[in-house]
Amino acid sequence: MVYGFINLCLKSLVVEKFGEEAWENIRREAEVEDNFMTYTYYDDVDTMTLIDVACRCLAVEKSTVLMLFGEFFFEFCVRSGYDHMLRTLGENLVEFIENLDSLHSYLTLAYDKMNAPSFRVEKVDSNMFLHYYSDRKGLAPMVIGIIKAVARAFFQSEVTMDILSEDREEDRTRKKEHVVFSVTQRRVGGTGSQKPPKYVAQSHKGSEQQIRKELTTSIQSS
Repeated sequence: MVYGFINLCLKSLVVEKFGEEAWENIRREAEVEDNFMTYTYYDDVDTMTLIDVACRCLAVEKSTVLMLFGEFFFEFCVRSGYDHMLRTLGENLVEFIENLDSLHSYLTLAYDKMNAPSFRVEKVDSNMFLHYYSDRKGLAPMVIGIIKAVARAFFQSEVTMDILSEDREEDRTRKKEHVVFSVTQRRVGGTGSQKPPKYVAQSHKGSEQQIRKELTTSIQSS
């Protein structure tokens, strides 16, 4: 199950990139109503059907659509008022990713039934590996899109991500998809104007406190 925020994001992506008519054609073929509410829970099947139909109607590979969706999802979160909170997650890409699980934990204050993925960064010498765990299958390209967008917007970097392995692992209650990416980051441009705030947490505990503060403010203002 996913919240309507995800489906609203998908709708915005299609409308902005391909037009209102394209969205209407996709929605009708997918037999999905166009009445998504941000905090309402929807079946995963609806979302995945919309994505599959979009691939057919737009004649685009699914991996390409998912990567584009990931990039747009980050932009949609920023537009929706989560920009300041996202900037508190870290002063670099590694810190940002390492604090995503904390962010997801506190997002349950607003999205209490959220089934979020989990992330872990592994550093080996000068190499960076990203471990991604999810109950949902096949969304690795979306992760690539999100990380690329974050790196560009917040850290003035371009990243290259390759999938090294994909496995299904037994969890306490179900099987989880475990994807390992190699991540190569390359700085582009100068220091830029999109640096995280100076008060961004210097410790994991501090980051959690800042996330809680930012999320509480976001919920109260919504």
